[in-house]
Amino acid sequence: MSGIAENMRRAEPPLAGAVGPIVATWFIQVVMALGMLAVPTLAPEIAAEIGVEATLVGGFATLLWLAAIASSLVAGPLITQWGPLRMGQVCLVLYASGLALAAHGSLALLALSAIGIGFGCGPETPSSSALLARVAPTRWRNLVFSAKQTGMQAGGMIAGFMFPALALALGWRHVMLVAALAALVAAILVEPLRRRYDHLARETSDIVQLGFGAALGVVWRSHALRRLTFTGFAFCAMQICLSTFLVTHGVVTLGYGLALAGSMLALAQAGGLIGRILWGVLAGGHIATSTMMLTLGLAMTATSVAIGMARADWDVSSILMLSFIFGLTASGWNGVMLAEMTRHAPAIALGPIMGAMMAFGYLGLVVGPIVFAVAAAFLGLSGGFLAVAILSLAGALAMSGLNSRAAV
Repeated sequence: MSGIAENMRRAEPPLAGAVGPIVATWFIQVVMALGMLAVPTLAPEIAAEIGVEATLVGGFATLLWLAAIASSLVAGPLITQWGPLRMGQVCLVLYASGLALAAHGSLALLALSAIGIGFGCGPETPSSSALLARVAPTRWRNLVFSAKQTGMQAGGMIAGFMFPALALALGWRHVMLVAALAALVAAILVEPLRRRYDHLARETSDIVQLGFGAALGVVWRSHALRRLTFTGFAFCAMQICLSTFLVTHGVVTLGYGLALAGSMLALAQAGGLIGRILWGVLAGGHIATSTMMLTLGLAMTATSVAIGMARADWDVSSILMLSFIFGLTASGWNGVMLAEMTRHAPAIALGPIMGAMMAFGYLGLVVGPIVFAVAAAFLGLSGGFLAVAILSLAGALAMSGLNSRAAV
């Protein structure tokens, strides 16, 4: 097994060969970000119309990520059978179905919407990672994964700036339908790239097919993979709370209008976009990945505390700057983390192992909103941001024991 993996690592592909897969996986992620953030961005509008508390958006996020955990557990074999980009197309269709259900507006269909979107979300990262790990040269892997991960921020910026304006003009239900249509169109547009690139991942990925239990065993036995998995869990918890509750915090706690509160999220997503490229350039070559992840974890912890302490009489420009820094740290780490995971994971079973690790990341996306909602119930939304700061601090400290210079 180790001989095969070593031969695979020696066959370094050219960087130019990664451009097409980056474009395809980036485009899919942009559209998925629109679908994922549609309900959280418009939560105050939706809650006011159907007569529930806006903080119940945390329940939507919990259902979404529980479904993502379930779908990630079966992602490995499906990626091998269908190919990464075909898997992405299936995910987009599931997104469209979930968004169409959300447009109805009943609590029951909103719950089904979360499940549909979650089923579409789960396989996306393992499938794109299987493709990019195959086509990206090792020395450029941090930057390649970081560039692809900017799709989430690009979609988040679009959602933050456009969805509130569209909701005011058309109504939030029509925004859901527009996002659903975008997902279907994206699935069609990806087809030419799928025909060109899907075979690359199938040539080498998942030479050894591992069940979830076996893949989890590989993760547990590796010092590096254990620490990376826990940090991913903690940082995911922080990131989802940023995306899910920042707009509501702006409206409820700070007294902002929906458009201004949406700008907070858009600036956070812009910070995440810049951060993903910046940290991708710096990681590995200039700064050890473990040092970078420790620093980012401490910074996102401090910024979450500051956002939680913010009050309505604070200067608006200061709040917007904090939102940007929040995104720079709490949404900027993903590409570097994924690249580090693929570097430490055995290449011959990358899909199943990434699926197992991402299941814990998705678990963080479930636990984060629960921790936030419980704290918010007793301490208000400000207390929610303080509570998830504890999780991100624990994740940061886990990186202090990682040797990022030597793969396992």
